[in-house]
Amino acid sequence: MYFPLGLTIGRMKRRALLSAMTAVVAGGCLGFGQSTQPKLAWIWLQNERETRYEIDITVSDGDDLVFSDAVQLLPAESETTDFRLTNPVEGPGQYIVRATIEGETHEIDTTDSGDDDQNCIGVQFSLLTDGSVESGTKSMQEC
Repeated sequence: MYFPLGLTIGRMKRRALLSAMTAVVAGGCLGFGQSTQPKLAWIWLQNERETRYEIDITVSDGDDLVFSDAVQLLPAESETTDFRLTNPVEGPGQYIVRATIEGETHEIDTTDSGDDDQNCIGVQFSLLTDGSVESGTKSMQEC
């Protein structure tokens, strides 16, 4: 067999090469080797309380801090009581999102929250009127 690159390969080597190429192509089509971790699409903060709060937000990917910011949330009677951070980090990862409010840290591990067939995840923290903090995630196919 003659290849355009000028290589001549014997019958046994040709079969091995074709088998290897088939495995690579099939693996690529089936998604083998691709990351199953979601992309962090957004972090949404909401304040239903009568007090203004400063919230420290951090995002870690494993042991690495990949995002950090402090956000001011206005009281409930204000026009804007929520804040949305869109695409706080690049690409998929094993993200842990933390919101620290008055010294108390609330954490969401996105690796435990996403659906296997979803590519993106959003994280929400809500300061409720009863003094508690509600948190959750939303998995999405498209970011």
